[in-house]
Amino acid sequence: MSKTLRHDVEQEVRRVVSEIKSICPNSRIYLFGSAVDSNAVNIRDIDFLIEIPDELDFKTTRKRILCEVMRTIWALDIIVVPNSFLKSKLEQGGNFYAFAVQEGILINEAA
Repeated sequence: MSKTLRHDVEQEVRRVVSEIKSICPNSRIYLFGSAVDSNAVNIRDIDFLIEIPDELDFKTTRKRILCEVMRTIWALDIIVVPNSFLKSKLEQGGNFYAFAVQEGILINEAA
């Protein structure tokens, strides 16, 4: 990971990324929010934006990710979007998705 995360946050990120990759190996996972903000004092949750390939059944894959990724002591915010949706949002710019990608960290494996 290019940014330094708190040890307990990094451990949870590794676990979550591993579980997501076991469900959808070709996903792109962005970590964003207070977990990657070096100025954050009180991290309350860990935010993930998951980009899945368009050829997958979106509803089924989204449901699997949201239902099968185990929650532990950390609150997890997981947003799942298809590739074409995210691409259009990034082209538009100036929106939540562009912020999450630009300010976040792309995690391709359980780093």
